Amino acid sequence: MRYVMRSNVLYQESGQEPLGKIKNALFGPRKTVSAPGLDAALKADILQEEGTALAQRDVRSLKYVLTDEGGQTIASAVPGYSPREDPSEMGWPAFRAPEVDHASVLVGDRSYLLTRRGANNYLITDENAAVLRARRKSMSSAWSIESDAGFPAEIICGLYIFCRYIEHENEAIPA
Repeated sequence: MRYVMRSNVLYQESGQEPLGKIKNALFGPRKTVSAPGLDAALKADILQEEGTALAQRDVRSLKYVLTDEGGQTIASAVPGYSPREDPSEMGWPAFRAPEVDHASVLVGDRSYLLTRRGANNYLITDENAAVLRARRKSMSSAWSIESDAGFPAEIICGLYIFCRYIEHENEAIPA
């Protein structure tokens, strides 16, 4: 199936009816996902493990989560650094954060790998093949999303949010 994400609203590529909507929180990374037929909105957020001051800057101590209204985790992802910039191998860069280029994703009991394939281009694979592609359309704020995995609209919205979280990890951060 082919989808389009415009202004945080998911549509089938040829459809006019919204399949899912993402609403941003006023502050912070929290987002809510709603979809027709979904009883209650899902919540997406970034959780951080307790730890040392270094862990506060390390994305490996983060967990992206998509939860239902009861707090049950529907999907989660743990981001990781590009192997060529992994601070445990290369040391911490002096003036920027290392590149984040992937995340280990869990949807229900199924494992996937979310890979950043360049700015605004993401691929989610399982052990066999690609299950979702998301890329920004050129010269537009709309995103093209392709998935034949049978994910419901709210999961596609959640996976899109995880892609955007990785995007934000790679933006310049103030000192």
